[in-house]
Amino acid sequence: MIYNHNIITKEQKQAFVERKESRNKIFFYGIIVALLTFSLHFMLQTLTRSVLSTALPQLMMPSYFSTLSLYIVMAFILYTAYMIRYYDFLTYAEISQNKWYTLAKNGYAPHRMILVKLLMRLSEVVAYYTIGFLATLFLTMFLKYPFVVSYMLPLYICGLIDLIFLSLITMSASLFISRQRNARYVIIIGAVCIWMLRLQCGYYHLISDRIWMSTPGNLFDLSQCSYLLYFIIMIILCVLVVVFRAKRIAQYTNFPFYERDMDMGEDVNIVVLQEDGYREVEEQYVRRQRRKGMDTLVNLTMVLLITAGVLINVFVLFVSLSSPERETNFFGVIPFVFHTESMEPQIMYNDLAFFDAIDKQEPLHAGQSVLYHEDDGPQVASIKAVKGEKLSVDILKYTDDVKKGAYEKVIARDAVYGRYSGRSRWLGAIILFANTVLRRLILLLIPAFMLYYYKPILAYLKKKGFITE
Repeated sequence: MIYNHNIITKEQKQAFVERKESRNKIFFYGIIVALLTFSLHFMLQTLTRSVLSTALPQLMMPSYFSTLSLYIVMAFILYTAYMIRYYDFLTYAEISQNKWYTLAKNGYAPHRMILVKLLMRLSEVVAYYTIGFLATLFLTMFLKYPFVVSYMLPLYICGLIDLIFLSLITMSASLFISRQRNARYVIIIGAVCIWMLRLQCGYYHLISDRIWMSTPGNLFDLSQCSYLLYFIIMIILCVLVVVFRAKRIAQYTNFPFYERDMDMGEDVNIVVLQEDGYREVEEQYVRRQRRKGMDTLVNLTMVLLITAGVLINVFVLFVSLSSPERETNFFGVIPFVFHTESMEPQIMYNDLAFFDAIDKQEPLHAGQSVLYHEDDGPQVASIKAVKGEKLSVDILKYTDDVKKGAYEKVIARDAVYGRYSGRSRWLGAIILFANTVLRRLILLLIPAFMLYYYKPILAYLKKKGFITE
């Protein structure tokens, strides 16, 4: 709650729950985000030869650009979680809780309290983001990547814009929402909409380009991307809403006793006397169907997370048991992670390749890729020609120092026991991720933890208002 005396100091202490350590918490929160970013960067560097290098090249490079781009994503996600957790302290929700009403009626200026709270929120966002950004820079220095200054300022501005965008949208929405549970959904939806807007405007593609970001002026060129224009418009609208709406409702009291404090049946109706007559207001159970929908969504999310964790572990075990060396297959399919570049671009390095198990009578044709026996183990090659019971096979990619055709050979038809049917680059990345003991334990412990603590987690969500009884 804001007081007229030493208003800025009071508002600083309001921002973080443990009041006496609020400034320290801003510092440590930024450091924690930087450490998480650095850890995730190390993990991603072990997956460079996977589909992630094609899908997310800006996060996979050994450079400051990758660590800072990753920090922008992590800072946004964790700040969204922080806003959800401490919504009451970080927004104007206290107005609907009647914490400003007495002050406004006793002569305190609502517009001053409004602007101070807004400015303090933005200053805390800048402090949190800047500390984490600098910490990420410092940690990356130990990796001895080339220090390129040109794209650092644009990257800093990009991440800061997103956090300010989310903060203002959340604070504006809090003036129209009285229920904390609904507010948390609004924060999540707002964060998703911001990222969808980035994609829709082409902004995400532009800021992922290291060359484009090396020129700071490109970021403000509205002819290339309209995201910044939308940002400016929304900032103006949000500030106007905050100033006028907060000033108005701060001078009125909110009295929703019948919605929160009375235990009534579903058929109960309440009549509220107003200046212009009577209005029939249904009790809070009128929203029961909407709440049931959200309850179902939360439960479904929990089940999907548990199921996904279990399925990933089963799948990893499945691929481990099924390998070309053992000649084992499941339902006629031999899957294995491809650890060579010899069949690119048909099969990329670390792709999960699938081969149909075939017998000696299965017809084969030129152009097909096959799995066959050889003295030094299973091999994969493409058929160049079929000559009776003999097959001429060769790899698809040769390095510069090897003469093309050097690996072409003739094999017996009986040696072939698999025919290439497809690949999955993303499943290959998952297998690669789960290839170490530590990561395998993580994938095992997450579903086990959620299964064991399923009821306590649901109880916590009910207590916090995410789901109803």
